[in-house]
Amino acid sequence: IILLFSNIVALIQGGKSSQNSLSFSKVLLNYIRSKEIQIVVLCTEEEWAIANEKDNDFINLLLPIALPKITLGQCLDLSIDFKRWAENRYNCAFHPLALKTLVDYVRNYAKHEALPGALFNRINSLAKKNKFNLITAKDAEDFLNTSNKSSFLSRAIHPSVFRDQLKKQLIGQNKAIDTLCNAYQLINAGFSNSEKPLGSFLFIGPTGVGKTQAAKLIAKLIHGNEDKLLRIDLNEYVGYDSVGRLIGSPIHGEGTLTRMVRNNPHGVLLLDEVEKANKNVINLLLQVLDDARLTDYKGKVVSFSNLIIVMSSNLGAKEAASMMGFTKSKSEMEGVYRKAVYSFFKPEFINRIDEVVIFNSLNFQNILQIAKLQMADLLLREGFVRRNSILSVEESALEWVAKRGYDDLMGGRGLKRQIEKDITALSAVELAKMDQLNAILLRVFLENDKLGVNIIPFKFSKVLKDTSALDSKNELTDIE
Repeated sequence: IILLFSNIVALIQGGKSSQNSLSFSKVLLNYIRSKEIQIVVLCTEEEWAIANEKDNDFINLLLPIALPKITLGQCLDLSIDFKRWAENRYNCAFHPLALKTLVDYVRNYAKHEALPGALFNRINSLAKKNKFNLITAKDAEDFLNTSNKSSFLSRAIHPSVFRDQLKKQLIGQNKAIDTLCNAYQLINAGFSNSEKPLGSFLFIGPTGVGKTQAAKLIAKLIHGNEDKLLRIDLNEYVGYDSVGRLIGSPIHGEGTLTRMVRNNPHGVLLLDEVEKANKNVINLLLQVLDDARLTDYKGKVVSFSNLIIVMSSNLGAKEAASMMGFTKSKSEMEGVYRKAVYSFFKPEFINRIDEVVIFNSLNFQNILQIAKLQMADLLLREGFVRRNSILSVEESALEWVAKRGYDDLMGGRGLKRQIEKDITALSAVELAKMDQLNAILLRVFLENDKLGVNIIPFKFSKVLKDTSALDSKNELTDIE
């Protein structure tokens, strides 16, 4: 009897529980020794190392045979024969550009998957999905975009558009914008290091100045959707078991980080408050930043090579806040933050980061600009959309709200809450008084240091179908 196993870690750990230490491998041990059965196990180097650590007695019964890695060129030669096999099996035909699309994907986006399996699996799946059809390059692109939940094959936005959008939506951070745009040019041109993440950044600055907003914008501009932002708050990973929670363990099951990245290999990974993480977590990040890969507790490799990694921190904010009231240049304030970063993190960690990006404190004019952007977001709320409404907030009223939401230490963090309290709540009260969902102009004004609301229903005009009935002035008939 010959048994074939494709998951050696599951073989060694399967069957164990808190009441039972007997695994499947223990059960097989005597049968293998007596040669009643023979087994063949398929595994990676990482899985072999984990298995060796967990059950050395079982591993010693196996004869390891290392299969050499093949090059992409060798894989291409083999793929021609495999393509023909898939075409015969599924009664389909591959256009040459369809195969090229799959090869380009494997070369650029599946660098940590073994060849030829990385290519063969995709050829087989695409052929199976398109039985009795000619498979074009577009079919291959659609298949890859769907299977990877990302439109990474779509045309990237031009660097000038990237810069313009950042300037419009990331207020008061011109130097940070310059740094991010320079990094994006390298990524867009394909000059980033293929053995590392697409980009890695440490965002430093006081709270409420746009660090998280910048990460959201990068995800939205590059991938077309803010949902491509993967976020982990590292202030929740301070205990001794933090690494196990991130990459998985028999106790915690699948890891939060490895599961998130495995399911979303293309996007922006935001690691918030990185300075508060357990030291072992920081050591774990060294491997991610250096090799763009992690091995989970089951020995499965997770690739970070198609991610942009953003870490945020408030290091130096207390020191900078203590200097408020004294005349300090931006370069001097940046020096305070950089000193805090280099004092806290080890050089080997900082040297693996592409850019340390310093975010400035915001002044009142910056807060006022952000308030205007948030007014535009408010108009997208369902209550306004279903009424086809226009919101008009007078400048004096917006300044009054912005002043109430502005704090030197908290930046723009309190602004959104103040807008909700002053404008959103007031608008909701007034709109609730209306019986019908009529289109309206909702005007918010300031009077006697208090906000007021004036609702003006729209009047529409109906053009007469019989144009001969109109006089020379093209009169219209008004209807309420």
